[in-house]
Amino acid sequence: MNHTFVNSYLDNRIQIISQRLLRILYAINDGDFKHHRYALWKRLHRLDLTGESCAHCGLDERRSSYHAESGGPELDTVLKSLNLQRHYNAVDIGSGKGAAVFTLGKYFSKVTGVELSERLHVIAEDNAKKLKAKGCVEFLCKDATTFQPSPGDTVFYLFNPFPAVIVTAVMNNLRQWANHTGQTIWIIYKNPVAHDEVVKAGFQHKKIFDFMHGKPCYIYQS
Repeated sequence: MNHTFVNSYLDNRIQIISQRLLRILYAINDGDFKHHRYALWKRLHRLDLTGESCAHCGLDERRSSYHAESGGPELDTVLKSLNLQRHYNAVDIGSGKGAAVFTLGKYFSKVTGVELSERLHVIAEDNAKKLKAKGCVEFLCKDATTFQPSPGDTVFYLFNPFPAVIVTAVMNNLRQWANHTGQTIWIIYKNPVAHDEVVKAGFQHKKIFDFMHGKPCYIYQS
């Protein structure tokens, strides 16, 4: 046996393992281990949660925004802090490929993803099959401006899915629904570029969650 080759191979393996351990230690030290764990979870389940342009999704840029996933640790932090009742319904408006829906599913008994793009809707359904998450989770390919939620107090989640003019239409639709049904609404709005439109629709701004490496989340209530 070539001892030089064996020693070289072992040195190389030790170096690779050492680098991996260092990355884990750095992640633990800077408090970012949960993000690495989430990334590993996505890879293990072979989920397609990559970003998509409006053109690739078949969406009009005047009515939609670039799709990016927003489930995982930051949304976990918000939901744990709010400590809302599990019997609430949850709706992800502009749910894309389903990442936030799967995170919401850990906290609520029924979660609905509403997405206009048929392409993104199909991918979300495929991701749900990979996770065997069809129990409390459903995906609907619908226009959010006319969507009618199921009865019950509801948490609505948005990750900057639309420009301000569409956010106005969505918020007015939700306000009318709440006034008609008497249901309580909570809104979690990440990257709230249309904050003023939400407030103008009659929702009270309650809280802000800031994140070092991500967009802020604003919380509203009816």
